[in-house]
Amino acid sequence: MNKKIIKKTAATLAAVLFVALPLFADAHGNNRPAPDDRSLLKNQHMTKPQRPVTTQQNPLGGDWVLRTKNEQIKIDLSRNGKMKIEWKQGFLAETEWEGFWTATDSEITFTVRSKELEDWTSGTKKETRESMNAVWKIAYTLDGDKLTLTCSDLPKEIGNKVTYMRNY
Repeated sequence: MNKKIIKKTAATLAAVLFVALPLFADAHGNNRPAPDDRSLLKNQHMTKPQRPVTTQQNPLGGDWVLRTKNEQIKIDLSRNGKMKIEWKQGFLAETEWEGFWTATDSEITFTVRSKELEDWTSGTKKETRESMNAVWKIAYTLDGDKLTLTCSDLPKEIGNKVTYMRNY
């Protein structure tokens, strides 16, 4: 009678281990797909990436600058998806537009969330910040270290069809 109980206990223990070990392994980082899921994963890896190009992959990322005698325009396209355009007129005024960007091969979509103005009049600094909800579709061409932006949505201070140089 003892041998029958031992055999049944051993068989039950083996069955429990057979079922429980894969579950235990998956809970600890060994996430192998079930055999019927492998065909789904294989098909996912074979599809081509879709547009738009992510900011991580885009060569536009970084700082772009245009300097003239009286003003400077700086465009910061961060790899984390944030974007800022700064327009400075000497030491008297500065305007910043901030938001987020994505891009395709020929167009930047800048979702503007805020605008900040700094004005130095009569020796005192005046700051104004306002929330925005605008989307600027900016056509661009990239030629080495030259970025040309064309957009009628851009503020008049920045202009239309302007070429910026990469700022290292």
